[in-house]
Amino acid sequence: MLFRGGVNTQRYYAFDLEQVGRIDELIRKIVGDVGALDGMAYCAGISGTQPIKTNKAGYMQHIMQVNFFAYYEMIRCMVKKGNHANPCRIVGISSVASACPAKGQSAYSAAKAAMDAATRALAVELAEKGVYLNTVRPGCIDTEMHQAFRRETGIDPMDSIRDRQFLGIGMPDDVANIITYLLSSASKFMTGVNIAVDGGYTCH
Repeated sequence: MLFRGGVNTQRYYAFDLEQVGRIDELIRKIVGDVGALDGMAYCAGISGTQPIKTNKAGYMQHIMQVNFFAYYEMIRCMVKKGNHANPCRIVGISSVASACPAKGQSAYSAAKAAMDAATRALAVELAEKGVYLNTVRPGCIDTEMHQAFRRETGIDPMDSIRDRQFLGIGMPDDVANIITYLLSSASKFMTGVNIAVDGGYTCH
């Protein structure tokens, strides 16, 4: 996660996002250190591909905990009186799987779809507080996770979607640039939007 507060400094907070019940404590600590927050990019997430026959409740809970429940709780705690500036801009990193899941992605896609839907609903609810929320839906991006998978398995996960993601594999900057825009005043007329950054994957 990236927070922006009123103090021109950088701080790091180690935190286990599966400990959802302690997020309020975390937010109070951050606000106490840097002042009211004017933005957040929620970049945390757990990927997962698992067929329904092994997709039991415990696995679903694990995927939902970080991908959705912690995201929602982070927002709930941020928008308490005194914790956020006006305006405050929040960006959640969703996934192309929210709209176009691959085989075995029912848990992951459900969590990301929940993020997208909650963001739209919260955009309506929180606009009067000066809080604006959007999500970004990346496609296949050349991240360290992607590279590690390719090294360990000899399989490039991009191969199976290359025709559909016809602009090729994305780079981290392709996503970071959209996040930067949504956190800036340039996006002042946008809220409740789910933006695809997917090389054309969802075009067809």
